[in-house]
Amino acid sequence: EISAGGADVLGGGQVIDLKTAPVFEKAVYFTLSSFWGAGPFCVRFRPFEGAREAGAEEFILANLSLRRAALENNSLAFEGHLTSAEENLLLNKLARLGSAMRLSEGLNLLHKRRPNYISFARQLFHSGMGRAQITFLHPAGLNFFITLPVLGLPASVAGLFLAPALFKVAAYGYLAACAFFALKTAAVSGIRAACVSFSLFPVVHISYAAGWWRGAFGMLTDRLRGSKHLSRCVCGRERR
Repeated sequence: EISAGGADVLGGGQVIDLKTAPVFEKAVYFTLSSFWGAGPFCVRFRPFEGAREAGAEEFILANLSLRRAALENNSLAFEGHLTSAEENLLLNKLARLGSAMRLSEGLNLLHKRRPNYISFARQLFHSGMGRAQITFLHPAGLNFFITLPVLGLPASVAGLFLAPALFKVAAYGYLAACAFFALKTAAVSGIRAACVSFSLFPVVHISYAAGWWRGAFGMLTDRLRGSKHLSRCVCGRERR
């Protein structure tokens, strides 16, 4: 498909087997593939039909294909190793160089989701850390929707202590939005999956935001120390 279509980057969507998947996995699937769960990045977690041009934010590493020459000719490679989201940094660089990118249903991936709250929260926390790292390495790739949970977490904590009345109104509005998007899950997969999906939205937003702030703190600390690796997981080598 890369040879025929001329694209340097090719990817697809994600699907799960709704007939056999446990309730929790179904809820994770619908949470991440909803706009309230992942903003414009939700396209990464949905099944894709047909083929079309795509932006750098629409791909995920699990089913990503790259033209080797596009990397070699521009002296590009994965930044090794970030906590998460290495592919997003690389794709942002390719997009800046004008590389053609396409999505194809032929690369839809049958995906198994995290099986419980702890593993799911850990995944989102690490995702937030990786996003903070690539934000420091490529600030131009920062998306407005990323800042919403990132800034919302400290704002909520501040509001809880400094403006409790305003915090209560905002909290009710937030829960109403969670309920609205969870009802869409109920229409497709039943009330049990919808209830779990409702509870997962705060897990997504809080875990991701906490991970981002942890990653940002690590990057700032390493820069102040003059560290070469900037909070990356440097496998097999001693951190300096």
